[in-house]
Amino acid sequence: MPKVQMHVFANAKDGKDDEFNRWYDKIHLSEVIQLTEAIAASRYQLSDHQAADAGGFRYLAIYEFEVGAKEAFGSLIAATKKMDMGDSLGDTKIVFFDEITERVTS
Repeated sequence: MPKVQMHVFANAKDGKDDEFNRWYDKIHLSEVIQLTEAIAASRYQLSDHQAADAGGFRYLAIYEFEVGAKEAFGSLIAATKKMDMGDSLGDTKIVFFDEITERVTS
C-alpha cells in the first residue's frame, strides 16, 4: 500500500499567530482528516535551534496518507472548497513525499 506524506509549510498573517494556531488546531486539522484521504496529522513550529535555513516558514503540518500522491492531492483539491480556511492563514507551500523505506526505529 502506498504511503505518502503531505508537508504543509505555513505562516500566519502578521500579528495573527494565536488566531492561526487556534484555527489550525481546533478546525483545520480535523477538517483535512474528515474531508480528504489523510489518515493522521501532526503540527510543528520552527525551533530556535537550526542547522539550515527553514525557507521562511514558521509552521509545519504533516499529513499521512495510505494512498498515492495523485489520489492524496486529488482529495485535497476536492475538499478545499468545503473547508473553513479562516482569515489568519498567510503564505503556504504544500509538498508531497512518497515513502521509499519502512520506518526505522530504535
